[in-house]
Amino acid sequence: MLNDVKFAIRRLFKTPGFTVSAVIVLALGIGVNTAVFVVVHTLLLAPPSFSKPAEVVQIFSQDKKNPAAYRGFSYPTYRDIRDGNLFAGVLGWKLSLVGLGRKGDTHRSVAAIVSSNYFSVLGVQMARGRAFLSEEELPGRAVPAAVVSYAYWQKNNFDPGVLGSEIFIDGRPFTVVGIAPPGFSGTSQLAAISVWAPFSAYQLVNDSQEITGRPFGDRSGQELMIIARLKPGTTAAAARPGLDGLAVNLEKAFPVEQKDQTFTMTPVPRLSVSTVPQNENDIGALAPMLLGMSAVVLIVACLNLANMLLAQGAARRKEIAIRLAIGGNRRQIVRQLLIEGFALSLAGGASGADARRMVLGAARCFDAKTGFLRYRLEGRRQRSCCVGYFWILHGRCHRLRAGTGAESYAPDCCGRSQGAAK
Repeated sequence: MLNDVKFAIRRLFKTPGFTVSAVIVLALGIGVNTAVFVVVHTLLLAPPSFSKPAEVVQIFSQDKKNPAAYRGFSYPTYRDIRDGNLFAGVLGWKLSLVGLGRKGDTHRSVAAIVSSNYFSVLGVQMARGRAFLSEEELPGRAVPAAVVSYAYWQKNNFDPGVLGSEIFIDGRPFTVVGIAPPGFSGTSQLAAISVWAPFSAYQLVNDSQEITGRPFGDRSGQELMIIARLKPGTTAAAARPGLDGLAVNLEKAFPVEQKDQTFTMTPVPRLSVSTVPQNENDIGALAPMLLGMSAVVLIVACLNLANMLLAQGAARRKEIAIRLAIGGNRRQIVRQLLIEGFALSLAGGASGADARRMVLGAARCFDAKTGFLRYRLEGRRQRSCCVGYFWILHGRCHRLRAGTGAESYAPDCCGRSQGAAK
């Protein structure tokens, strides 16, 4: 057996043209299929990274006279919903593109400005450190605290000194008070949040007054999105009448700011971050389509490799005939051919893993030049990959600018946000 292995390796090195061609065909087939499966699994099949996702809903503010019009929430409205005792917990948040890193080494990343109960409502426990305190939420206090993602910690070689260290967000110093658990990057399967900051630091990350003319905390603001966790044993339908009543009461109490506004809720979307409810039922059809396309690529690769092996076999007919003539038996020859095929498969599989990394790497967005947002794909390792084509298939590319309408809070695939690094 050992002699057969040595002979197989010598044989592959003796025919480098055939060996390289076969390995390339295998690598492309395996790499492309693995990359597509990672994308499909991460975006469409993998469960959300927060606890009990069936209990979590997103709340939207809808215009009663124009049901197609939606908008974000102000911080006071968020507090009214949170204190209404309709849900087990209510959180507010907003995405922003920022410059993140240590002094002298920053890069564009996705940040979330969140309420102090963000992690507790989602049922997420810190890997290290703590979550935000209630006093760190109050607008105007400007507490420079931050929680970084596990991926950020991993990029820093799991340095224990990251906790308690100073990082810079848009050039302003923040103290790392916690590290999120592995696999958690927010509620969306697309946006890979690298850092979270409390509401009190909103002005440090986003100058909302410069954009909208209103300071953060003004009741007329529309900066936030709201996610709520249903009470145990309560369904969304059962919670809806209370939410409708709260909307009516707020409209009476604040007839200008809450004019014609009612509240609706849907399950938290997987592939969108928006103040407008999204129908993602058609997105599920992408999985079989993409897997089918990758299967076709794999079949073509197999057919090409089969043709190459047949041609190689025809060229070796004389060699095999001589081996039979000098006493070799068919079992030994078949075993030798199988070992050669196995060695070729190992080389192709190893190259396929590299090809997968190349395929995902080739899809990375050059955010420094184009302003594209990077998204994380999680397979066996974490990778950054631009999946902007999912936004195209999803029907729109939302803007990440406050005060520009109902679709102003989703990642901007086409340019910088106001919170991006200057």
